[in-house]
Amino acid sequence: MPIFSHTALRINQAMNSKAAGAMELARIIQQDPTLTAKLLKLGNSPYYNPSRQKLPNISRAIIILGIKNIHNLAIACSYMESAASRHNSEEINRLIANSLHAAVQAKAFAMLAGDPFPEEVFVAALMNNFGRVAFWCYGQGACVRIRQLIASGVAATEAERRVLGFTLKELEAALCKAWQLGGLIEECIADADASGSYRTKLVHYSHKLVDELEQGLDAPGAQESLDQLTAITQKSAAELRPIVVENAEQAVAVAAQLGARSLAHFIVTPTLADDEPAENGGEEAVAVSAAGLGSVNIEERVRVLQDISNMLNSTIDISALFEKVMEGMQKIIGMDRVMFAAITPNHATLREKSSKGMGGEYRKGVLEFDIRHEKNIFSFALSENGGSWIIPQRDEAMQKFFTPSVRGQLGQNECFVMPISINKTVIGLFYADRGNSDRPLDLGAFNVFVELVQQANIGMNLSTKKV
Repeated sequence: MPIFSHTALRINQAMNSKAAGAMELARIIQQDPTLTAKLLKLGNSPYYNPSRQKLPNISRAIIILGIKNIHNLAIACSYMESAASRHNSEEINRLIANSLHAAVQAKAFAMLAGDPFPEEVFVAALMNNFGRVAFWCYGQGACVRIRQLIASGVAATEAERRVLGFTLKELEAALCKAWQLGGLIEECIADADASGSYRTKLVHYSHKLVDELEQGLDAPGAQESLDQLTAITQKSAAELRPIVVENAEQAVAVAAQLGARSLAHFIVTPTLADDEPAENGGEEAVAVSAAGLGSVNIEERVRVLQDISNMLNSTIDISALFEKVMEGMQKIIGMDRVMFAAITPNHATLREKSSKGMGGEYRKGVLEFDIRHEKNIFSFALSENGGSWIIPQRDEAMQKFFTPSVRGQLGQNECFVMPISINKTVIGLFYADRGNSDRPLDLGAFNVFVELVQQANIGMNLSTKKV
């Protein structure tokens, strides 16, 4: 798969390098006009862009959808371009179609589970059989020999080993490392028995569900898969059934948006029983398809993003941009307290530069945090490439990062934290919580927080001014 392997390797190297950023990712994608066109088509679809903001180019798509989402979309589009073809055999196209269908189902279930990066789950499910797909698309004579052995009664894995010297699962693991796919894709390949994280379970259970849908939504196998998904999504099997139907119909639309219309008729679209209500489930499925917006004020989001876009297209005032970003965090997603803090020149301290809503009982002058000698939520967040959703109530390991200094100045609240950089060097971070009202955070709020910080980061890198 020369096109995909080349593109995936370069995209993943850019994402894994702290020296690379949004500009480099955009440059790599734009070098492939076909990939660019498909990505923008999918990025402008309601499935990925429920706010319907127009994305005329990759740079704008990164601003609106976020660099992580564009990375995942680029991997998905490039993979489908290399794999899906009307010249494939029916067997191969059915395998690819089932993977795409499972990806749409897995993303929806991830949203229901409150996963912060459902698009990553989508890509992991889409590529869960990529080694097998790659082989059957390009294996030529070896494919014929393996099929002959299987037809003679030899088990599939044994036939693969006799012809190739290894199994297709082993090939998949090797390609994953060679192409530096990493992340959840690699985790799912390693966790073949679905005994690991809830995210790998989502991927494997979604694939199993799609395979069982061939026998109908009421078949015992499909019911077993739904039962497995209830523990993760906290929804009953009865609640999931109409969502599964909606997702199947959505998968047909996504196939077209990915330029793979030939796959549509291989996607099984189950139906509900005549006496089974679909209204409530249908509404919930629409909400799931709308990217898990949760507590997001859509109208305010559109207004703030437009204001920021105007700022980025003119002479950039960093202070005004950061004020607008923090205003967006409060007005769009209802954060009580937001702060931008910068790393001091000696790299020992993180010091508050600007904030909103930080006047409560913990306020004791300018907030400062030791990041050289103390392991706290800020030194942790600064070591991460993206945003962090920190929930101390659920994660005992994270509680130790709320040191006495942090608790004394901010308390111990569920929060979002994300670093920003200028000239490829991390210079500070944004922090946001709902510590005053003690309302829980949600996936929609986290996605918007990351989106706003990414735009602040883009502004920093477009400007010659210092904070």
